[in-house]
Amino acid sequence: MKETKRSSFGNYGNWDSAYKVLCAYFDNKDVRIADLTDKDLIGIREFIKGGYRTKSNTTLSQNASSSYFNKVRITLNQAHDENIIKNNIVKKVKSISPADTTREFLVAEEIKKLVETECKYPIIKNAFLFSVYTGLRFSDIIKLKWKDIKYSEGNYSITYQQQKTSKLSKLYQYQKQL
Repeated sequence: MKETKRSSFGNYGNWDSAYKVLCAYFDNKDVRIADLTDKDLIGIREFIKGGYRTKSNTTLSQNASSSYFNKVRITLNQAHDENIIKNNIVKKVKSISPADTTREFLVAEEIKKLVETECKYPIIKNAFLFSVYTGLRFSDIIKLKWKDIKYSEGNYSITYQQQKTSKLSKLYQYQKQL
């Protein structure tokens, strides 16, 4: 698949998964978007929240449910904006709230232990440690080129375009003065 500046494979995967959930809900029958009612949308929401089963026969997480249902809502809002559907049924149906998430991080002792640990694949270990020390996502690291890394007056900087947000960012790494 060709990637554009405005989308990523992860976002495509989200839309594709939402589509698969809708196909399961409608049992792969053709359904006209113009025929959907607010009762249909409530049914879709409830199916996403607990009726849909993944390949591993589990229900969707709260955040996956929220994301997929938001895709349905976005589609219906756009269909209304483009006069494909007369009534904006989205306004009548509550969204699925995402769950609060906590981000875990490594403490200095854990990082030190990782540095000292043998690894069968040193390149993977080095890439992981680079991510730990820079805070860059894996998706941003794999796109880096040598030209993105600059050294000037004893300091390093990395200029990169974030994969997730498409935002141009600059990361500075200052060297300790001896």
